[in-house]
Amino acid sequence: MPDLWRPEETDLPTPGDVAFYREHGWYVTDPIVPLDLLDDMVRRVDDHQRRPDAERLRSTVGHEDWRPGDPPGVQNSEFLTYQQPAFGVLTLAPLIGAIAARLAGTGSVRLFDDQAVVKQPDDGEAIIGWHTDHAYWSTCTSTEMITAWIPLQDTTADSGTLMVVDGSHLWDTSEHLRLFHDRNLARLGEVVGRDVPAERVVRIELRRGQVSFHHMRLMHASESNRSDRPRRVLSVHLQPEDNQYREVLGADGRPVRLADDELCRRTADGRPDYADPQVFPVLWPRTGQAPRSGVRPA
Repeated sequence: MPDLWRPEETDLPTPGDVAFYREHGWYVTDPIVPLDLLDDMVRRVDDHQRRPDAERLRSTVGHEDWRPGDPPGVQNSEFLTYQQPAFGVLTLAPLIGAIAARLAGTGSVRLFDDQAVVKQPDDGEAIIGWHTDHAYWSTCTSTEMITAWIPLQDTTADSGTLMVVDGSHLWDTSEHLRLFHDRNLARLGEVVGRDVPAERVVRIELRRGQVSFHHMRLMHASESNRSDRPRRVLSVHLQPEDNQYREVLGADGRPVRLADDELCRRTADGRPDYADPQVFPVLWPRTGQAPRSGVRPA
């Protein structure tokens, strides 16, 4: 199995793999994550989601941070590594960054956000609606951001695995699709304004240790977990080296603000700095650095 912190050329996507990604909008690796590390991540995610309020991140913009007692549905916890750098042994792994860089055609890759997404078994409310990541990143200048989707167990259609519309990253409507919380998956054709043949919808089933990558404009969703155990995933959102903040106005005429913007430093002209290493650390290249450890205070 490859060393996550010392990637070799043979661990990276081939030109054929990159061509597939460019055409389809997604790519799946061989098993690359050690199983004992996945076991550790399961424990960390469970502990993180049950931590006391005093240890939780405060944001004037707001972010999702599931806690016990919340209503049924998807258990989503954002900004994992910012709050607890020990997650970085996986979320900041140079191999993850090197694969993303190869697929995105960039020389360097930084973190943008990461989250734990948990679906409990037989929770019919735990559905993620059709959306694109780009729709939630309107303040980003890059059109080549990419998400690494890291399941902590085998992930099948029954457990609510990632479901994508193959090739939809090339459609001109995808960047506006913001239905993450809409559980009516049958509305896809209606909301995108075009027929979506059933064969274009791909359920990406992954063995433990595999990682999938998808383009920021790729339409994706996931069904409820019908298996007999929790489905836990780390979703690691990555930005190419040229990504910067741009001002975008919302429907109310005010600038769109992301939680990221409240956490990071400002550039000399007052814009959020999407290269702030404290919030957006570099995954690749990252020569000679050890995994981050410890816990960042809230």
